[in-house]
Amino acid sequence: MMMKLNIPAIAAADAPIMPTATQAATSALLSIDDSAAKRLRALMSAQNNDNLKLRIQIRGGGCSGFQYRFKLTEDINDNDHLWQRDGATIAVDPLSQQMLNGARLEYFATPMESGFRLENPRAKRSCGCGISFSVE
Repeated sequence: MMMKLNIPAIAAADAPIMPTATQAATSALLSIDDSAAKRLRALMSAQNNDNLKLRIQIRGGGCSGFQYRFKLTEDINDNDHLWQRDGATIAVDPLSQQMLNGARLEYFATPMESGFRLENPRAKRSCGCGISFSVE
């Protein structure tokens, strides 16, 4: 299932976060498409900052139960999972990683819209907005 996600479509900063969990079962993979790595490098270049990373976080909320949150940041936490491709780094906290198991990040651009998109095998349903999803 493809999920359309645009960086401007971010959960509110005060949206409730899911309860914390241990880092136990997080040897999972997140694949980064060349398009996502290329776009992240372009964002790094535009901001003249080679230390920027794309943080992906899953928060409770939205009309389907969960929503993705994307943020450009320099901050990395000790327990973050990091993925790199061609100079681009993606950071994910352990709890969010559990729900991104096997997901693929890509970037798309059409004349009408553009953004990062996650193909997440754990997402079973999504709503019309494209950023909210549920799991079974």
